[in-house]
Amino acid sequence: GFAIEFILGNNDPVSSFGMHVRGDVSAMNVLQSIAAQPGWYVVDSSSSEWWHHLDDPSVGLARFNAFSAKVRQSYAMDEQAAPTLLSRLLGWVHRK
Repeated sequence: GFAIEFILGNNDPVSSFGMHVRGDVSAMNVLQSIAAQPGWYVVDSSSSEWWHHLDDPSVGLARFNAFSAKVRQSYAMDEQAAPTLLSRLLGWVHRK
């Protein structure tokens, strides 16, 4: 599964927006549909490249997922330890 968070800002009308994508590569279908809209352009924030210049746009998401897994592993909590602010913000709190 995946989740896409849309960041719209305060301007009205909206002339651009950001997306934070979390999850597996199935999100790519939705992102490719958005990128295919006439007059719309998508920038991969992990490479600062336009999607239409990338050989494989899913590489950025794969890199983020690998980084995220590494961070979660390095900050793995002992179930008896009090949750840190970072773990609470990122949803890494162990639940029984």
